[in-house]
Amino acid sequence: MSDIFNQENIENHENDEKLENEQINQNSFSENNQGDVKVDDKLNEEENVVDKLNQEIKKLNHKLVNVKRKNFILFFLIIIIIISVALGIYYVFTQYIPYYRIARNKTKIDNLSIVSTDSEALSVEGGIDLMKFAEKFQIIDDYINLYYYYDKDNEKILNEMFKGYVKGLGDKYAEYMPATNYENFVSEQSGEYYGIGAGVTQDADTKETKITEVYEDSPAEKAGVKVDDIFKTVNGVDVSKYELTDIVNLIKGKEGTTVDIGLYRASEDKIVNLTCTRGKVELKLVHYEIKEKDIGYLRYSEFSGKGYAQFVSAINDLQKKKVKGLIIDLRNNPGGELSIVLNMLDYILRDNDGKFTLNQKENNFVPGKTLLVYMKDKTEIIDQYYCQDKHQVNLPIVILTNGASASASELFTEALRDYGKAKVVGEKTYGKGVMQSLIPLEDGSAIKFTVAGYFPPSGYEIDKNGIKPDYALEYDGTPVTYDENGNEIFEDENGNAIILEKDDNMTPLIKSSTSTASEIKVNKNENSDTLNITDTNFKFVNEDWYIKMEKEYEDKQLLQAIVLLK
Repeated sequence: MSDIFNQENIENHENDEKLENEQINQNSFSENNQGDVKVDDKLNEEENVVDKLNQEIKKLNHKLVNVKRKNFILFFLIIIIIISVALGIYYVFTQYIPYYRIARNKTKIDNLSIVSTDSEALSVEGGIDLMKFAEKFQIIDDYINLYYYYDKDNEKILNEMFKGYVKGLGDKYAEYMPATNYENFVSEQSGEYYGIGAGVTQDADTKETKITEVYEDSPAEKAGVKVDDIFKTVNGVDVSKYELTDIVNLIKGKEGTTVDIGLYRASEDKIVNLTCTRGKVELKLVHYEIKEKDIGYLRYSEFSGKGYAQFVSAINDLQKKKVKGLIIDLRNNPGGELSIVLNMLDYILRDNDGKFTLNQKENNFVPGKTLLVYMKDKTEIIDQYYCQDKHQVNLPIVILTNGASASASELFTEALRDYGKAKVVGEKTYGKGVMQSLIPLEDGSAIKFTVAGYFPPSGYEIDKNGIKPDYALEYDGTPVTYDENGNEIFEDENGNAIILEKDDNMTPLIKSSTSTASEIKVNKNENSDTLNITDTNFKFVNEDWYIKMEKEYEDKQLLQAIVLLK
């Protein structure tokens, strides 16, 4: 019994121990589970923080993208605004401010006036108060409309107003051209038009309009028009004070129609009335022939239209005929297009003659190049032109000039003389060394006014001074003397000097002096040699030959040129 009892006790004790161990294990498991739960909680909290951070980062990124998008849109809008403003300013300048700087190299320049196409707008400082003008104009127009007895032509009134504005500049070369006048001007520049076929020039001060040339086989020649005739009437209208363009406008018309002209002919001291039938006229600007077997004579009437092509053709033909010298007659040549002057000078002079450019770096001239012409505005040199065609004419040249040789004629003459290529015979030239810009307007009209001065290579001031000839004499051979200022000197019946000066507007002013002409200091440099044809000056000429020539030539200026080349 005891054994059984003991054994049961032992088994019970073992069972208690197992239970105790199981409880310990369970407690241990519970403790482990509690630790695991704590770790998981920490991990969850960290994951929540990371999620929140990620969400914040996403929000920030989204905000950043929005900011960038807004900045880009703002930048794009600013660019559009800037471009719009720039285009607006450009439109205002081009449409409402018709003042342009002179055109640059290789741009066509008409009438020693520049036809401005690609141009930079000038400042409008000093402009007219248009508000006050409009108010006053409205008041005057109202009074006229209420009380004026006759009918009025509004278009004519406006044209005269514009003419008056331009005339008010005090620039004698400035002009307003109504649409018809400008159209006629353009047709003249093309070299063909419907008219009577006569070259004319107008005195800028007296408005006297004189015939300088009558073209061969032209309506003018057939009607009996002669050189030196002065326009008085056109179709019964007194044109003695009209602008040249207005006179030309009246003369031109449809082919086959007639025009009545009244001309004062000094040789007959009377008015000659003629009727011309208008026809298509192609301007023959160059007439040439051979004098005394081997002297080429070329008369050039105007630097316009097809003048350059005609000039080159004439020079080439004369050279083929083996002439020994060339006379270029620019008497009564009023000027023309600068582009033609440049082409003619380029054709005659050799390239790379640096006489006027080697020591002129301060003027930005190209060293070693043959400078032809340069231009200046109020403050600086704005353009230079050089030889570039690799051609030259190897002939001695004499140029004939008189008081009606102007503008482009003077520039051409002085440039050739600067390079020692030509001598000048005749009378002092007109003295125009400024150029005008011709600006077409939207309604077909145009304005022209002085914008710059032009200068030959030496920089000689042509404007208001003119060019004094190397051999100074009048058409009939009378010698001409100039004082040191370039004023012409005569002697009265008492032997006292009479000085013919000109004011700033080129108006002649006669001044008397108690000195004789010989007592007045005369400038004897190259630009004012007073040499004329006499036996003393030309002792080397065969006497019989010279006497024969003198009897044959009424034109003593031409004779002087021939003798020089002989």
